[in-house]
Amino acid sequence: MGENSRYTAKYAEWRRQWWKETLGEDLRESRVLLPAKDYPRAMALASDLGTRLPLLLGQLVVSQLDFLDEAPSPTTVSVPGPPEQSDSDRGADLRRLIFASQFPGDTASTRMRLSAIVDHIASEVARGCRPTARQITNLLNAPSNQVDALCRLLEARGMLDRTRTPGVSPGKSAKVLSIREDAADRLQAAHHAATGRVITLDD
Repeated sequence: MGENSRYTAKYAEWRRQWWKETLGEDLRESRVLLPAKDYPRAMALASDLGTRLPLLLGQLVVSQLDFLDEAPSPTTVSVPGPPEQSDSDRGADLRRLIFASQFPGDTASTRMRLSAIVDHIASEVARGCRPTARQITNLLNAPSNQVDALCRLLEARGMLDRTRTPGVSPGKSAKVLSIREDAADRLQAAHHAATGRVITLDD
């Protein structure tokens, strides 16, 4: 057997073992076809977040399905609910949930970075500011693709809205970041879809 054949067989065996250990009872394998031009972006996002591409794509799909399921129908009747939480309160609640979450592929570092982004957005909105990914990038002096990847993941898990807003800076529009009012519920739904469990907090 040639060197290339041995390498191919070894890689195939490693991949089979990885799938066997990752899938478990709560996950199902499904192929995803990406346009060639978007594949490098998806790989870069997975690398920035420290997760495998199949797990990341699955989380994005589940988040979109949850969004479609929750879209109001034309006959939806609005019922007054309890008083809204402030952005600061929502940020604090989300921080605890993020710390306790166990999304496949997430590391402690990933959870810390996601929590820091949420805290900053909540603080800026409470001050009447309009935070953007570029503003966070400049504040941290960090690579823009890393900050954007974190914001996209928060959006995919239902915690964040990014709204195109004119006049954020003179003559320019930008996507303003805000924490969703139902962020905690959507995060729990995304976590249950990814792990089969809800996030539990130790009081």
